Amino acid sequence: MERRFVRNSVRIPVDLVFGEQPGGLQSPASVVDVSAGGLRVQTGPSLIPGGLLYVFFGGEEKPFARCRVVWAMTRGSAVPSEAGLEILDPVDSPCRKLKELSSFGETTGAN
Repeated sequence: MERRFVRNSVRIPVDLVFGEQPGGLQSPASVVDVSAGGLRVQTGPSLIPGGLLYVFFGGEEKPFARCRVVWAMTRGSAVPSEAGLEILDPVDSPCRKLKELSSFGETTGAN
């Protein structure tokens, strides 16, 4: 299957804030890859596809983006869950913002 966007591997801690408005229930997570259209995150709690949330980078008061959970995978209690997030309302270019916070790793290509 061909991907619409090239993905870049990263490892950046973030906070996920659940709900329609920033200020809801919060959970720590890690962004593990990013593209122009979305993020793949690892998180403790399982996420529900279709759910809306905000992504905050540590220490920032303004959210990075409002996202929709596209897919979620639970791997067991000892391994973090993963989820794919579609960026609905980016504050800034995802790649530009993540490049500021972390050096990009290998490009995982269009698989």
